[in-house]
Amino acid sequence: MTDRVEILKQKLDEKSDDTVFYERAELLMDIEEECRNEENGKKYVLGFSHLLENITVRINPYELIVGISEEIILNDEQEEQFSKWCNANNMKAAELFTFDPLGILEITDVDNRFAPEWLCSFGHIIPDWSKVLRVGYSGIKQEALERTKVGNLTGEQADFLNNAIMACDAMNIFIKRYSDLAESMVSDEEDENEQKRLKKIASVCKNIADGGAGSFYEAIQLTWFTMMIMHVICGARDYAYGRFDQYMYPYYKADVEKGILSREEALELINCLFIKSNEIIGYGWEAYKPKRILSVNSLQYVLLSGKDINGDDTTNEVSWMVLDSIESLKLKQPTVNIRYHKNIDRAFFRRACEITSSGLGYPSYFNDEIVIKALRSNGVKLENAIDYGYYGCNNSFLPGLEDELREAWHCLPKYLEYALNHGACMLTGKVQGAITPSANKLKSMDEIYKALRLQIADGIRKTIEHVERSDYYWNEQKPFSFESILMTNCIEKASSMNDKGSLQKHINNHLVGLATTANSLYAINQLVFENKKYSLKDLIELLRNNWAGDEYTRNFVKEKLPKFGNDNDSVDLIAKRLVDIFIEEIQKVSGTASGRKLYPSVYSLWHHRGFGKLCAASADGRFAGEEVSESQSPAYGTERNGPTAMFNSIAKLPLDKTPSGGLNVKFQPNLFAGSSGCDNLIGLLEGFFAKGGMHTQINVIDKKTLEDAKKHPEKYKNLLVRIVGYSAYFVSLSPQQQSEIIERTEFSA
Repeated sequence: MTDRVEILKQKLDEKSDDTVFYERAELLMDIEEECRNEENGKKYVLGFSHLLENITVRINPYELIVGISEEIILNDEQEEQFSKWCNANNMKAAELFTFDPLGILEITDVDNRFAPEWLCSFGHIIPDWSKVLRVGYSGIKQEALERTKVGNLTGEQADFLNNAIMACDAMNIFIKRYSDLAESMVSDEEDENEQKRLKKIASVCKNIADGGAGSFYEAIQLTWFTMMIMHVICGARDYAYGRFDQYMYPYYKADVEKGILSREEALELINCLFIKSNEIIGYGWEAYKPKRILSVNSLQYVLLSGKDINGDDTTNEVSWMVLDSIESLKLKQPTVNIRYHKNIDRAFFRRACEITSSGLGYPSYFNDEIVIKALRSNGVKLENAIDYGYYGCNNSFLPGLEDELREAWHCLPKYLEYALNHGACMLTGKVQGAITPSANKLKSMDEIYKALRLQIADGIRKTIEHVERSDYYWNEQKPFSFESILMTNCIEKASSMNDKGSLQKHINNHLVGLATTANSLYAINQLVFENKKYSLKDLIELLRNNWAGDEYTRNFVKEKLPKFGNDNDSVDLIAKRLVDIFIEEIQKVSGTASGRKLYPSVYSLWHHRGFGKLCAASADGRFAGEEVSESQSPAYGTERNGPTAMFNSIAKLPLDKTPSGGLNVKFQPNLFAGSSGCDNLIGLLEGFFAKGGMHTQINVIDKKTLEDAKKHPEKYKNLLVRIVGYSAYFVSLSPQQQSEIIERTEFSA
């Protein structure tokens, strides 16, 4: 790490999570009245342009990559004003994009956000980075101008193209402002090295304002300007870098061959870029002491390596430099993921595993074979599936070809609760599910599965109704967005990515609480149909009463009966059957009226905790209110046969049909210690992937360290842990989240 990078990294520690991008709110409120009667797309681009023409531009000492939002700590008067603006301008975007079809879990945005309805975003995309870098905003503008000459445009299409031209002009004006600032600073600078730095910044910014990137430096800077504007001006999180090594390598290779760039210089630029990624997100977690900015804790995924359409490896020198960068910086972002396949560069894969086994919390790993199969099984063409990326928390995406995230969270333990209780909640008695047969009529496990299938189908029906309403509203509300001009076909189609500009759209249907439900169904079969200890009606009554009166049976179920995650087919195949049912019900639906595909997934984010609070006791021995199982993982504390058995259980699931989803695993450091430690991780990962595993993210840290960090956070400010699809500083998490990570099953040698 160079001295420059060391200094810039140290400055991150000086940033406060109490600062606010107040300037954005001021400028938007200044023109709100002026734009009040404009149609939505024009209003959006006028506000967007006004911001880029007027926000503060600043070049800090030591920076090579420039661009930052001017955040301040508010005084009392500003706090009062900001609160009023937030109250009047707090678009709850999350409610349109992510939801619970059962209607029992509130999923919304916090109140202290300045998010005006007329300039709002939900983020969660991967641009067509190759195109953006190749042509720049001048090239995108030229494409839009050429498209207007084709003719036969509807009024909406003409408006979209005119707005695109205005947005490109605004971007080039903004970038040129940095070039002008750097030029003006040169004359005031006496140090020759500083003059050289500022002249280079001025030249780079001028060049990319005039066209696309012509060098590696320019490509990095243009990438950052784009990422910055999406995060802090559009105002959202989880924009992804995507396959960074693939679109950056041609610029690196060309510059090296010209003799104008060394590996060390390129690595320094990558380090500077990744430091920028952390400047705009805050230290705290998005659900605990978050920063009052729209890009709070944004996850910025980088995908490295992977295979091409011929099955050949795509690892290159930029792939290696990204590993070097994340290992030395040890920052929250970007979230780095390795696309594993059987022909991957062995040395590169080993290097990634060495970093993971060191306890850094990343990289995590996706299995190309299974992810591509899953996308293909959901109707994606091979040439598009091969270029897949991920954003947010393990959500798959076709870079440049889709619109923003849509997702629904299906609580499987609650569906089972409804199936056993005639469609009613056991806690409230309120009918919230489909009306299925009463317990007296459920005479076999097959009849229970049939009732459960009906509950799942009802949840999918409610999902379709919700997303169709959401799509209609969002298309009306947002006919134009800056993000749309970053996509592959939106200019050609003269339409937003939310409308006709995308090649395809999808909604992730996440199945939550799989292991809890599989374990419960196994227990029901044993207690009711095999051993006949209880009638189904009496067992349901016991669960309704939270196991009161029969602690012996609860302990027997928890401690003696097999559980998912131990390579035991008797329960593992129940889990597989449940996912098969879920996939089958989703596949019965061709799509929504708005043309959106339904993707199945086994994933929970953190909603396994929220759903657990709303679920009655379950037959696996879980008490009412306790969390349900997380993502693809076994229920906490139930994996008793070691990590290989756990991976074997999960690999039995039909993950080749679920394009999104994920698995968290925690290991003690001693498992990966010594000269053979990395070999242990490599063996586990390759064995898992060979059997059908799709993804895993790994924490290598002992329980004692985590417990001490919880008690003495001042000693562990930079301790990174893997959460559900990203890394976070352990001490920035809520006490509840810290406890959950501590209690995850810990595998040891």
